[in-house]
Amino acid sequence: MDRQGNYVINEIRLNPVEFKQIVEKKWYDATNLLSFNDSTTKLFQLVCSDGIKTTTNQKYCDKYEAEGAIEVKAVWRVFDGRNTEQEKARYYTTKRKIVSKEGEILKEQAELGLIGFHIMHKTSNRGWVWSTFEHIDNAPPCDAQKTTPYTLYNNECNTGNCKENEPYVKPPYLWDTSNEEPTAVTLEVSQGIAVKDQVPSQICRASSISKSATDRNKLWQNSLRAIAESSVWQYYQLIGTQWLQHPELPYSQMTGFRRNITSRKPPLTNVALEPYAQGVSCIICHTSASLPGEGSSCQLMARQDEKDKIKACADFSFLMDNAQSSQQPSAQPN
Repeated sequence: MDRQGNYVINEIRLNPVEFKQIVEKKWYDATNLLSFNDSTTKLFQLVCSDGIKTTTNQKYCDKYEAEGAIEVKAVWRVFDGRNTEQEKARYYTTKRKIVSKEGEILKEQAELGLIGFHIMHKTSNRGWVWSTFEHIDNAPPCDAQKTTPYTLYNNECNTGNCKENEPYVKPPYLWDTSNEEPTAVTLEVSQGIAVKDQVPSQICRASSISKSATDRNKLWQNSLRAIAESSVWQYYQLIGTQWLQHPELPYSQMTGFRRNITSRKPPLTNVALEPYAQGVSCIICHTSASLPGEGSSCQLMARQDEKDKIKACADFSFLMDNAQSSQQPSAQPN
């Protein structure tokens, strides 16, 4: 929830390289992924930077010849009549429909502002690289004095719901359409069922942005401002970047996986995308990405002949769990 009481909206996109691979191999059908769930030798792999012609699993990528798979996860805030044109001029904006889970169009042309995004890129000799960005007005550091308004933090909060990084937002996540602007609400069961406004989040940054990222941000923000004083991108910042140190052993020593990422303290998180999980880094989270299937879970099996046996892992991509099975459930006798 943002400070104004609107839901923030998430989306995932993928580049044409990954899309083409999924379509050609029919991985959009979960049935075609079952063989990876049942095998400890066949490793699921998305296309990497040396193209889709890779014939060995010894390394994910050997050299750069073509663009590898790219996934982008973005998060947006909803603008309404309370937002001024001056404020919106600091954001990359777009128009989207707001649609309920049932498919009902709640608003035909809602104006949204980008507040954060991950870029996940399967590269040459580094396996995957995660880079995460935020708008500078998202949230203050937890240990700083909060004197200015933020998208995800109300510095003038004076209710009983002002605890920092507390998940006040509760299911079901509904929209009230009785007013001109859709409003984020939930249902409260107390002597009947009542509609209740969702409580805005009070998010602060638990870990500081590194000095190296801060220095680079200043350089690029100044450069963007020099090109165009009105550039919205001068108001965004890199939070950090992370990659595998040993991409040829992507899931090696699963229980001690921190050894296989670039050393980074504190954890790398994005307050707009992971406000309540700021103690876990990007790669650590993505190790749990599993292929679809009942009871399927990414796991490292017992070592045999000095080779790790991997089962049901989705190559760090949560996107694959959206695959739907084409097999219809068999009819049950009466």
